[in-house]
Amino acid sequence: MGIRKHKLEYTEDFNFLLLGLVSSENDYRLIWTVNQQLGFAFEKTGNHKVPGRSGQMELEFSHYIYENEDLFLLYRIIANKSEEGVLLEELKNIDYLMVVQGEFTDLYIKDLISGLKSMEHIQAVFRINPTSLKNRERLLIL
Repeated sequence: MGIRKHKLEYTEDFNFLLLGLVSSENDYRLIWTVNQQLGFAFEKTGNHKVPGRSGQMELEFSHYIYENEDLFLLYRIIANKSEEGVLLEELKNIDYLMVVQGEFTDLYIKDLISGLKSMEHIQAVFRINPTSLKNRERLLIL
């Protein structure tokens, strides 16, 4: 009898909305504004940590979470820049990343982007396809 081998296949789920936010504000001030103007309740969590390049220490980025239990949506805002470096190098002109997970409509996305763009502290909002990013796994919570 031979030994049976099972191959474990793992595929990462990048089925979420990713928005890039351009803002010169500190993270806590940006979050306060988003909470006030959009009626969200973002709270700071432990920093989003990713491994550094070979030989470098772990990088940490500010991380905020808001869960809308009524709509079954989970929102995360992650700083794309910290004193240690940039989370997603190919998006180095983006200051913050908003990840929205759950079921949402195109109208909801349009309204969310419109609401963010109307804020004084946000200069620009970009919709980003996460599968097009080289280091997209850095967005996943480990």
